[in-house]
Amino acid sequence: MKKAKIIGLISIVVMVAVLVIQFLPFWYYEGTSTSIQMYVWFPEKCKSLTKLLQEILGKSYAVGNIVLGPIALLVGSVVGIVLSVLGKKGKPILAKAVPMVCGIVGVYGFLSQPALQLGSNWVLYLILSILLALVCGVAAVLEILYGKRSK
Repeated sequence: MKKAKIIGLISIVVMVAVLVIQFLPFWYYEGTSTSIQMYVWFPEKCKSLTKLLQEILGKSYAVGNIVLGPIALLVGSVVGIVLSVLGKKGKPILAKAVPMVCGIVGVYGFLSQPALQLGSNWVLYLILSILLALVCGVAAVLEILYGKRSK
């Protein structure tokens, strides 16, 4: 198997991991837990978490800052997976570039947002975001360098 194909498969695995982990418990509080995507899409069900984050973070709390990175990771992973599955029929460079950029946004989000650093496994999210950016970046470079030759 060619190196580019192996890296392409690894990038799909990382994208799936990034996608799945966002729906697992992230914040634990008051005897319950909430995933990042639950907080992003159903904030009305997370009022006690919002209140807790506001108390802990004070003036630095802003829901828009909290949800940008996770939304970018979700969209980037889904788009990357779909484009990767389409393979040669689609735009293979986009299948790597979109999740790479979203991985960079995820790294920035997890490093810059204190609310995300209050999550129980935020370092795992950060590592997956770094992997997403690196693996998809390498895959994009290999596609640029060797994509035309492999067809």
